[in-house]
Amino acid sequence: MRQIRLKNKIYAMLILVLMNCKVTPELKTEIDPNVILINYKTADRATFAAAINQVNSCNPRVIGINALFKEYRDPKQDSSLASAIGYYENVVLARGISKDSRSNEMFASQAWGEAIIGLSSTDGITTHYGPYISDGEEVKWSFPITLVSLYDPSRAAFMMNDLRPDEFYEIEYNRTQDNYKVIDIDEIGNLDCAEIKDKIILFGYLGPGEEDEVTVPIGNDNTKMYRTEIIANIISNLLEKYPSAEL
Repeated sequence: MRQIRLKNKIYAMLILVLMNCKVTPELKTEIDPNVILINYKTADRATFAAAINQVNSCNPRVIGINALFKEYRDPKQDSSLASAIGYYENVVLARGISKDSRSNEMFASQAWGEAIIGLSSTDGITTHYGPYISDGEEVKWSFPITLVSLYDPSRAAFMMNDLRPDEFYEIEYNRTQDNYKVIDIDEIGNLDCAEIKDKIILFGYLGPGEEDEVTVPIGNDNTKMYRTEIIANIISNLLEKYPSAEL
């Protein structure tokens, strides 16, 4: 009887250990060939506009901008940025759920569209994303889903059939900045168009400061990751999961 009780105690302890044990995702080793990250750092709007124009001269399929342009600033710079966003009809602006967390209409109206990022946190740790997000008026695709569907419309049908609008999905953290081609915005003049053509270009803040970092479930003590890196992870995993029907 004592032996049975001892075994039960051991099993209970093992279950507790397993429940509290965090599985560290296996990080990829290769560079994602489909997604390019551009770190906008502390760029002003004139620099942002010039970067969008320079990138679009290399014919990417879609440009996602994880930044908010909420207030009017310098009229000349604002006008240049709005023109750059609207000229090519392939720029998607990220936004939050509330109306206060979106870009000014001067910029938003020029973009192909806006899309809510759709990240979800539990106890301060970003763990899930929603493929469909309501802005209070209607349910729309979230930012990562929108970029993938514009990059390759043939994948949209697969995603629509599989992803439910009433569910959030666990983020598979298997990439960091090291798994992407990262370009600083002040180095845009040195672009190799062969690296940009037909790609997903994602502008976002990637340092050097800690702004826009959130906690993610990697490692026993968790770690910090920029939201743009998280978005890139979601995009990369969607591209791996849903096949292309393009010839």
